[in-house]
Amino acid sequence: MRKVVFNLLAVAVLTTLTALTSCDKNDELSYRVVSDGEAHQTIYADQTTNNGLSFKSSTTFVWWTSIEEPEKSPWIISITPESGGATNESTIFINVEPNTSGIDREAVILMNTLHIGRTEVLVDRIYFRQLATTRDGQLYIVPDSQ
Repeated sequence: MRKVVFNLLAVAVLTTLTALTSCDKNDELSYRVVSDGEAHQTIYADQTTNNGLSFKSSTTFVWWTSIEEPEKSPWIISITPESGGATNESTIFINVEPNTSGIDREAVILMNTLHIGRTEVLVDRIYFRQLATTRDGQLYIVPDSQ
């Protein structure tokens, strides 16, 4: 009887250890917040915010955003909200200044998530681009404030 209990306990421990230490690519992808279709955001020169990046959570996690190289992206005013917890759905907005530079500008927004029960922070990258032109293909010129 002791041998049977010991064997069952050993199997349970080995199964638990295997589950905790094995993490294949598909498992990691199931924890991703930003889908491939949302990983690239583009707006026009006269737009000052994206249309919102919505995501849903199917697990418990906390998240926060940051700009990968903020010194190269001073034109990004804010990301709202900057952080949050697990909800059914959240939407973040990337707020920028109008692009009057005459060239496209790009930034990488990091979407960091820490899932309950995991020890590593997962990072999704949002490639954000603001075009130099407006929707009609013209360079953006700041309107007179008169």
